[in-house]
Amino acid sequence: PVPLSSDSFTGFGKDSKQIHNREVREATQLMLLKNIPTVADLINRGGVIVTSHLDLASVMHSHGINLRYLALLRNKIVSTILKGVIMVDLIARVVKNAFRTVMRTNTA
Repeated sequence: PVPLSSDSFTGFGKDSKQIHNREVREATQLMLLKNIPTVADLINRGGVIVTSHLDLASVMHSHGINLRYLALLRNKIVSTILKGVIMVDLIARVVKNAFRTVMRTNTA
């Protein structure tokens, strides 16, 4: 693994911009093409038992996958029950973010 610059694709990352942006692109492609399918296959085969959101988050993070990619993982899951659990998690995350936006707007 290569440490990625948090300034990639921003105005702050002017030094070594091409290198940092390339590293982030490569890491993203690796995650999309290898890590997410690997985790989905692991779950689908029963190599990892997911009984809660915490289990799912732990498996995803241990394979370098941020929870913002949960929907992409869901698309590769076979179990309709687990797909439903993931959908509830996705909806909860949307509601949480909407609530935070409302709270910031009303308290500012």
